Amino acid sequence: MKRAFTAALAAASLSALLLTGCAGQEQHLGFIGTEKAKNIALEESGLFATEVQFTSATLNTKNGIDYYRVAFLSHGEEYEYDIDALTGVTIDDHAGGDVPLVTDADTFAPLELPGETISVSIVPAPQPVEQAPKPAPEPQPEEPLVTDADTFEVVPPPAPESPPAEPASKEEPALPFRPPEDSLVTDADSFIQDHGTGAALPVSEREAKEAALRQAGCAESEVTFAYCRTDSEDGRQIYSIAFSDQAGNRYETEVDAATCEILSYDMDSAAPASGSILPVDKAREIALAQVPGAAAENLLELQTEHDDGRLSYEGAIRFQGTTYEFEIDGYSGAIRSWEVDDPR
Repeated sequence: MKRAFTAALAAASLSALLLTGCAGQEQHLGFIGTEKAKNIALEESGLFATEVQFTSATLNTKNGIDYYRVAFLSHGEEYEYDIDALTGVTIDDHAGGDVPLVTDADTFAPLELPGETISVSIVPAPQPVEQAPKPAPEPQPEEPLVTDADTFEVVPPPAPESPPAEPASKEEPALPFRPPEDSLVTDADSFIQDHGTGAALPVSEREAKEAALRQAGCAESEVTFAYCRTDSEDGRQIYSIAFSDQAGNRYETEVDAATCEILSYDMDSAAPASGSILPVDKAREIALAQVPGAAAENLLELQTEHDDGRLSYEGAIRFQGTTYEFEIDGYSGAIRSWEVDDPR
């Protein structure tokens, strides 16, 4: 009885050690981590974490590439994604169907051709040709000291020229910064790191979220965030933020990480079209109010559109070299889309 208990205890210790080793190796190699891979898979599918049931999230290696295979179920359908463990790029996806998990157990077997015999001849490498040894250079006679016949002063020979100094070795470029395993970057003391350079961003994650909530007219207690991450777009660092409110409306916002300016904004309204139609003058007033200093002459266009039976106003404003494109709900006056095109 004592021997069986000792064996069970040893097995449990070994399992814990293996699990700890795997997690330590994953962090040491700079992998994005399982949680980051899950968030990327959710973003690719356009679903929220509350809408899915994860069935697996494993780290695999194929053809020298480490990747996470993430699978989950949603509304009776199966989704499966292969995420690069270092870069977070989606390698492959099988979304919206009953897709079996594929293993690579049979894909690396040697190819055998039935009924044929392949012969391989080994050709020896050519032997190097021996060259005759070069004759040793003849010793040069030492140059005698030159004397001055009158003063008997010994004049030393001229000093040989010193060889040119070797150029200083160039420093190896620093390795690129890899984000930590946690997918969401925290804003403790506003030291948010740029995933491309490792430098601190001027705008913290908290400030970016507050700007997105102000644009949507929502309070933080009324929404559920799907993600908030840093991206690079046209050489500019931005925050990509997505959340939904209690009414089911979904919001996606891009915030400049240097100035906290709203670069783009989209709202997918869950409410049906109802109520009185918003006057066009009121829609013009709402649009111009988003660009301080802009007047009616800066409004390039304003026209009505019908999308799935819902009225909206679409237009553009050009002010001080920057173009702003917008879409306003034709009933509530809410800004459904906002995009900034700054050529600078």
